[in-house]
Amino acid sequence: MYILIAIHPFIEGNGRISRAFSMLPLYVQGYDIRRLFSLEEYFDRNIEDYYNHIQHTHELNKDIFKRDLTEIIEYYTQALSIELSRVKEKVQKLSRDLKLKERLGGKQVQLTERQIKIVEYMQQFGGLRMPDAKNILPMVSDDTIWRDLKKLIDHKIVEKRGSTKGSFYSLVNV
Repeated sequence: MYILIAIHPFIEGNGRISRAFSMLPLYVQGYDIRRLFSLEEYFDRNIEDYYNHIQHTHELNKDIFKRDLTEIIEYYTQALSIELSRVKEKVQKLSRDLKLKERLGGKQVQLTERQIKIVEYMQQFGGLRMPDAKNILPMVSDDTIWRDLKKLIDHKIVEKRGSTKGSFYSLVNV
């Protein structure tokens, strides 16, 4: 990641391209984590720290024949570790209901980030109505929220009570 940033071959996008290339070894080894998280988001959330590590690595590596990339590699792997731990906690939290897992035959159901937010809200508050869903997903259209709820209902994760706009959605009681 660092070498491409140091060379800076493009007018714009050097960081994004280098971070994309840095994920390539993981994909080649079968770790397709794109659906789980984006390291790009981690670096965006910690942009000052990211730039400080790059700058410090620049300062340590003025002599191009004596490169020491230990610090930037440690920072990158720490970021990867933090994001993988965050995903692990989220997956464990979502899959702690063993009865539901047994009823689904032990199979995994892939949920989108929006569907995860809906399920987490239901776990915390016992269910939701459409206005609640709009509050937790403010930039999402009603139709998209309906489709997400329908998928959760189809997978028997969520049940719907009522048939009007005031319907109540909750996690299936096992």
